[in-house]
Amino acid sequence: MRKYQELSQAIVSYYNGYSVAGGKVNGTLTLSENIADLGAMTCITRIIGNDARRLDRAFCQMAYIWAADATVSYELYLLNVDTHSPNKVRVNAVLSSCDAFYDTYDIKETDGMYVAPENRVGIWK
Repeated sequence: MRKYQELSQAIVSYYNGYSVAGGKVNGTLTLSENIADLGAMTCITRIIGNDARRLDRAFCQMAYIWAADATVSYELYLLNVDTHSPNKVRVNAVLSSCDAFYDTYDIKETDGMYVAPENRVGIWK
């Protein structure tokens, strides 16, 4: 139980570092959905394995399904009431914590979505 709480707190802190429309993501409010998103990506990448073409298709599809356009006021409203992270964060935060993403696209420390391996989060990694 203690390890789960430690991993959960790391996820809360990680998501608290994201902002949208000038507002901060509430990692506590979105925790359960963030765990689900991170866990789903772990399952997907394990199923696909090291097939770079299929991983690319999966990552692109994820970005596609969460693409959205909303007003700033609506995004700020959702930050306060929605248990899901904003769509852009659902993509960027999950992929930034996914080792296969780094391998597929040769992500380096100088890239915008880079997160050091020790700072990548998840319950089931």
